[in-house]
Amino acid sequence: KSAFATADFYVIDNNPYCEHHYHELNNSLCAHCDRGIEGPYLETQQAQKFHPSCFTCIDCHKPLSDDYFEIAGKVYCEQHAFASVQRQEGLGPKRNMERRTTRFMVM
Repeated sequence: KSAFATADFYVIDNNPYCEHHYHELNNSLCAHCDRGIEGPYLETQQAQKFHPSCFTCIDCHKPLSDDYFEIAGKVYCEQHAFASVQRQEGLGPKRNMERRTTRFMVM
């Protein structure tokens, strides 16, 4: 244990925590940037949490909101999901493209 770098800290069960460890214990770290979420966030069907600006298509980096597509564990917008599947045709086993939905939440 070491002293806090600033006077700011968080408390859980009467114990002080730095920002990162508080969010880690509170399950409120963004799955993309690994920073704490305070305020609006998106939650995937796999219960991953993201800042709205961090949940983006892997190809175009456009922020995603309600619907997204998952192919082999990667997240795409509709346009790039279809393009990815078309690129894969003829290159081996077909990869499944699944439409997924996020939930908009506030922490």
